[in-house]
Amino acid sequence: MKEYLEKNFVISMSDIKYQHQIGNLKSKLTIKILRLLIVVLVFMIFLCASLVFNYKQQRNLTVANNLILHLQKMSLEYNEQEKSLKNIVLKHFNLLKKVALLENYMIHNATNSRFIKKLHEIIYDQEVMDWDSLYETMNSLHNNLFNKIRENFPVLNDHDFKICCLTIAKLSNSEIGIILNNAASTIQYQKTYIRKKLNIPHQGNISDFLKERCSDNS
Repeated sequence: MKEYLEKNFVISMSDIKYQHQIGNLKSKLTIKILRLLIVVLVFMIFLCASLVFNYKQQRNLTVANNLILHLQKMSLEYNEQEKSLKNIVLKHFNLLKKVALLENYMIHNATNSRFIKKLHEIIYDQEVMDWDSLYETMNSLHNNLFNKIRENFPVLNDHDFKICCLTIAKLSNSEIGIILNNAASTIQYQKTYIRKKLNIPHQGNISDFLKERCSDNS
């Protein structure tokens, strides 16, 4: 009996020791799996962050290249001899000078991450556009039209008024966006808001409406 009890005790202790070893192995395995999962998770986060960064960089470069193409197109349309409002706007915007600076910078930096910053510096951080001088020139060519718009439509804020003037000058939404540093879609939305302010029908012609109203009140 004693031998039986001693034998069972030894077996029980062996079982406990074995189970303890199994438990330790499971714990170590669990820790290894958790570490592996953490490494994989960190790698996935890093990969996603890199993909997002590269996507944003590529998108910004695409936007920048489209902006340059619009500027180059505008510069080709510019004619010093024509006294149209559009040419006057482009002259005040120093378009030819800015396009020349951009083309010179693009030779070695078109894919550089600093390119976008330099692009905006050339276009927008140069001398401030003299809007008062532009309005004065526009008034002299169009029978004081722009003063009449200000007087007859005080509901228009300064930004609205600029959009209206550039619209009358026959600039497209993209071209207006370049000058005002807005997306073409933003200009389109702002035009819709201007129509509501002026009670112009949806998709109505802002330029024709303002010319007609100011002509009636002259």
